[in-house]
Amino acid sequence: MSSYRFLLCETEAAVAYAISLGIAACGILTVAGTIAAGSALAWTMMGFVTFLIGAFSFFQLISHGNDG
Repeated sequence: MSSYRFLLCETEAAVAYAISLGIAACGILTVAGTIAAGSALAWTMMGFVTFLIGAFSFFQLISHGNDG
């Protein structure tokens, strides 16, 4: 039973990493798209904030490890 719990913890960690990186990637795509299109500064800032949220989430996961 303990190997199942280990596998479950590892799966949860992998999903958490993927979500954090996905949020950061969405922000990067938003920033890149708005800069390339010459769009409004507000959209660029929203994309940058999205990237920061994903990056902070990812680095928080790294710093705490499996502590929860």
